[in-house]
Amino acid sequence: MRKIICVFQVRLLYIPPPEKGGKRRAGRYEKTTDFVSPSIDIISPSHNEKVKSITKIEANISDDIKLDVSRIYIYINDKLVDRQFLNFDSETGKLEYEWDTTFFKDGTYNLSIIAFDNEGNRAIESINIIIENGLFNWRSWGPWIIVIIVAAIAGIVMFNLAEKKGRIWIKRIRNNNAEKIRLDSIDKDQAVKRIEIIESIFESERLLTLHCKFCKSWFESKNFHYICPVCEHDQLYAAYFCINCGKLYLKDEPADNHFCRKCEIKLIKRDVNEIRDILSQDGKLLRKFEYKKKRFSILDS
Repeated sequence: MRKIICVFQVRLLYIPPPEKGGKRRAGRYEKTTDFVSPSIDIISPSHNEKVKSITKIEANISDDIKLDVSRIYIYINDKLVDRQFLNFDSETGKLEYEWDTTFFKDGTYNLSIIAFDNEGNRAIESINIIIENGLFNWRSWGPWIIVIIVAAIAGIVMFNLAEKKGRIWIKRIRNNNAEKIRLDSIDKDQAVKRIEIIESIFESERLLTLHCKFCKSWFESKNFHYICPVCEHDQLYAAYFCINCGKLYLKDEPADNHFCRKCEIKLIKRDVNEIRDILSQDGKLLRKFEYKKKRFSILDS
C-alpha cells in the first residue's frame, strides 16, 4: 500500500492596523514595519535606593525609528504623574522629573516609566524606591511650626504691651490712692479744725458728765470727782466722745489732750442734755453731783 504524503505550503501575510476611519490596508508584509519597542534606561535613582525630600528622576529613552513623545508616562505605585511636570528632551532623549517625597509616607514605592513609539510598541521599566524622610517632615510639620512661631511672637508682643499697660494701670491706681489719702487727710484736718472751733466756743462752758462704773450712776458737775456719792467707790470717770465717729470714752481725769484712737482727733465732753435724754428713756435721772453730809470726811476739807 502506498503512502501519500501531502505537503502544504503556508504563506504568512501581514495585515496592518486599521487606518483612521476603521479601514484596514490590504497588502502583504512590509519590511519597513516597526516591531521593536523603545529602550528605557533609568539613570537615577537606582533600584532600592533610599531617598528623601526632592528626588530627581532621570532616564534615557530612545527608539530605533521614532518615539511618540506624547505617550511617555511615569507611574508611582500605579498612580500616574501629571505629564505637565515631566521634562523630556527629544534631541537627547533624556527624561527628568523632580519628585517631592515629603508628600508621601515613608516606605517602599514602585517607580515605572512607560514609553511608546509611533507604531504603538510599548516599553516599560520599573524599580523600587525606599522613602525615608525621617521623623521631621517639613511638608507636614512646617506649617504648624510657622503657626507656633507666629503665635509665640504675638504672645510675647501682647505680654509686653499688657505688662506696660499694667504698669501704667498700677501707677494710676497708686496715684489715685495717694490722691485719696491726701483728700482724706484734708477732710480729717478740716474735721479737726471744725472740732477745735466747736470746742473753743462751747467746751469752756460745758459741764462734766461723770459716770460710776461700779453702780452705773450718771452725774453732772462743774468739777471732777473720784468718789461716787451713791456707792462711795472710787470708780467715777469723766465721759468724753468723738464728734466724728461718736464713740464713748471714760477717762479717769479730765484733760485737753484726749484723742480718739480711731479718728485721731481730739475728744470733747459728753453733752449733759444728751445723757439726760438717754437716761429718761429708761426712767432714770441725771443727778447733780452732791456729797452726802457726814460728820467727818477727808473730802470735806
